[in-house]
Amino acid sequence: MTGAVREALCEGRCLRPSSQHVALVGYSAPNIPTADEAGLSGFDILTWNAIFAPKGTPKEIIQKLNAAVVDALADANVRMRLAELGQDIPARDQQTPEALGTLQKADIEKWWPIIKAAGIKGE
Repeated sequence: MTGAVREALCEGRCLRPSSQHVALVGYSAPNIPTADEAGLSGFDILTWNAIFAPKGTPKEIIQKLNAAVVDALADANVRMRLAELGQDIPARDQQTPEALGTLQKADIEKWWPIIKAAGIKGE
C-alpha cells in the first residue's frame, strides 16, 4: 500500500478499511486490524522485495552485500523515503540471507499448491 493510500485509509478520509492483509499487527498500518483480527483466519499476504546474487557467489561477498543493505536500511533518509512509498522495513534480525531464505521457502510452500491447482504457468 503506498504511503498516500495508507495515510488516507488510516485517517479514515476516503474509505473505512475492514482489515489489512498481513499477519503482523501494525506492520503497515497500526490502527487497521489484521485479517485474522477481522475474522479472516489465515488470509495474510505479505509482499516483499529482496536482492539476490548469482548462485555460487562466495559467502564473503554475500555478507558484504548484506552489510551494505542493512546499513542503507538503517539510514533515516532511506527509511523515510521507503515509508513514503509504502514500504515497511523488516526488523533487523530479519535482514539476513537466512531470514530471506526462510521467508522465500514459506511463500513457496504456501503459494505453490495454489498456483499448481489453478494451472498458472510462467510466461
